[in-house]
Amino acid sequence: MGVVEKLVALLEVGKALSTERGVDRLLPLICREATKVCEADRSSCFLVDRERGELWTTVAEGLEGNEIRIPLTAGIAGHVVQTGEVVSIPDAYADPRFNPESDKRTGYRTRNILAAPMRDSAGEVLGVLQVLNKLQGGFTATDAEIVVAMGGQAAIAVENAQLIAALNQYSQRLEQRVSERTQELQAVNQRIHEASREKSRFIANMSHELRAPLNSILGFSDVLIERAFGELNDKQAHYLKNIHESGRHLLQLINDILDISKVEAGKIDLHIESLSLSRVLEDFIMIMRGQAMKKKIALTLEVDPRLRSVRADPVRFKQIMFNLVNNAVKFTPEGGGVTVSARPRADGMVAIAVRDTGIGVAAEDLDKLFAEFVQIHKGAGVTAEGTGLGLALSKRLVELHGGTIWVESPGKDQGSTFTFTLPAAVM
Repeated sequence: MGVVEKLVALLEVGKALSTERGVDRLLPLICREATKVCEADRSSCFLVDRERGELWTTVAEGLEGNEIRIPLTAGIAGHVVQTGEVVSIPDAYADPRFNPESDKRTGYRTRNILAAPMRDSAGEVLGVLQVLNKLQGGFTATDAEIVVAMGGQAAIAVENAQLIAALNQYSQRLEQRVSERTQELQAVNQRIHEASREKSRFIANMSHELRAPLNSILGFSDVLIERAFGELNDKQAHYLKNIHESGRHLLQLINDILDISKVEAGKIDLHIESLSLSRVLEDFIMIMRGQAMKKKIALTLEVDPRLRSVRADPVRFKQIMFNLVNNAVKFTPEGGGVTVSARPRADGMVAIAVRDTGIGVAAEDLDKLFAEFVQIHKGAGVTAEGTGLGLALSKRLVELHGGTIWVESPGKDQGSTFTFTLPAAVM
């Protein structure tokens, strides 16, 4: 075979390497082509097993297909592994490194041996590619170059196979860990869900139990404040007023807790209907204006004339509006202003905003506002009382309607704007 034909054969092996990734297919192909190109009788490809200190092969051309294992330092192949040299021997039996045991098994008498290291990308010897011949004459320098090149191609195949095996092993371990963690998370989530359900059931029961005596306290204090059983002196009237206001505050807290529990338990029912937004907001502003006037706060309404109706539960809608407007009035100093506005959006939703000129919200506190039992203004010179549940409940109710709620504020003492969306009614 001429030099050109040998180079063409080498090119074909390179093409096979680029398309075929299975080492069990590539190594036999390389052995077959090496035998043909070098016009040899047989060839073999030994791989290094450093853990066992052995060289082994099941890949051979012209040899038995059984697995062969020899010590890592034995024979010509062992010498190539140890030194990294290309070895060309014209007379094997005259070389002390040659082990004739393989010839005894096959009845073959080796004459010439050409062996080259299979080096990976880091230069480590992964194995040995060798061709053997029983004829005299030896292998040429071109044969040696071809075998070295094919040994490099074989090393690429082995290295790729090792990488793929390592990736598959890692992927299997990762998949197993993910599966284990998923099962653990599912178990934890189940326990959390059960605990949350029990908590909601307990809170609901306790809330009902507390509201009964509390309504009695409020009822009797109302009767006494109205002087139904006679006149009161100033101190008695003052104490009764405190009892009544504290009772109402406690009742609001219980109602908020009960609503939050219902939302968490999925037991809150919405009665959705089409609401005339301008009429509902005008009625609501009229009710809230008295509270605003006590602090000399201007309460105004701005409704886009294009708006008609929204889809909402009328009771829950008013509850959301009360929480937002009540908060705005509470945290706006005397002489300030609160504006309620509504406008349509391109996505079929309606945006309703409550803007105030109050104490504002620091940037680091914006994300905390909708958490339960959080009062970020507590201790900041604000004396107004609150449950810390109003905004959290409003967020849950808005989301149950299919909307979203958010807050914007330039910073402290620069006011804030709470905006939420609701679906517009299809006209």
